[in-house]
Amino acid sequence: MPFCDLQLQDDKPLIKGFVAEFGIGRPEVWVEEDRRGRIAHVDVLRSAPSGSTWFVAKQLERVEVENRQELYDRISESHHSYPCTASMEKDRELGDTILHRAGYIIREAVEEALL
Repeated sequence: MPFCDLQLQDDKPLIKGFVAEFGIGRPEVWVEEDRRGRIAHVDVLRSAPSGSTWFVAKQLERVEVENRQELYDRISESHHSYPCTASMEKDRELGDTILHRAGYIIREAVEEALL
């Protein structure tokens, strides 16, 4: 959970094929920085099924990479303003809302791209 956490799994060829064929699942992005340490462009390599990855990626342009609070705020605000279909009800298994988990997933994707 949520659907945007769907990952390639070698032991599950049907899921692996689905993710590979349609390019959706757990978001993966590539981030290009400019000379001033700002995000110049974000390429979406794999999108969340809802399409929110594309929307969030576009909102990150010109954000300072080193200003993590601004970056996290922009990711969160963008994700919350996109019509994500995840629930805001607290999930007992996750201990949080599914919408929040989806927001953490896109934030992790951006963090990984910045390493």
